[in-house]
Amino acid sequence: HQMARINTFLASLTGGPLDKTGDGYHVSMSFSAIGSGGLSGKGYGDGILSQFDYLPERHTDFIFSVVAEEAGFFGTIVVLGFFFILFVLCLRVALRAGEPFGRIIAVGIATMFFAQVMINVGMTCGVMPVTGIPLPFFSYGGSSLLTSLAAIGLVMSIHAHSPRDNLAGV
Repeated sequence: HQMARINTFLASLTGGPLDKTGDGYHVSMSFSAIGSGGLSGKGYGDGILSQFDYLPERHTDFIFSVVAEEAGFFGTIVVLGFFFILFVLCLRVALRAGEPFGRIIAVGIATMFFAQVMINVGMTCGVMPVTGIPLPFFSYGGSSLLTSLAAIGLVMSIHAHSPRDNLAGV
């Protein structure tokens, strides 16, 4: 199963035919959903491909395709902008942390979010193979949301326990 996903990805990179009925179905429907969103999107709940079950796993792995179809290019820029702000804030907490262990945790959490976002967006755009990595705070699933919230709680704790003279301007 994993080799079929990798072979489909490699076929799409080399210009080979994408199997739109088999292993390449997810990616081809994701392309269609992202493309049909246009600049401003179809509107919340009005995405044809995402709402009528043409896009498989739309609530978990391919949630970014749903966002792109319903909110369009501008909506995806806003979502990616929020993730960028999250990364920057995690790294600012890491820079101002009082202890080296706090720095390591904050940088690790920023890296975790960055990797999840890049892999999820990359696989929905066809730049990476389909892996099943959820988009933090967007994908359906309790364990992903719980892990993301716990990670944010750790970063907030590091920030709260940092020396106050180091936090000027935060």
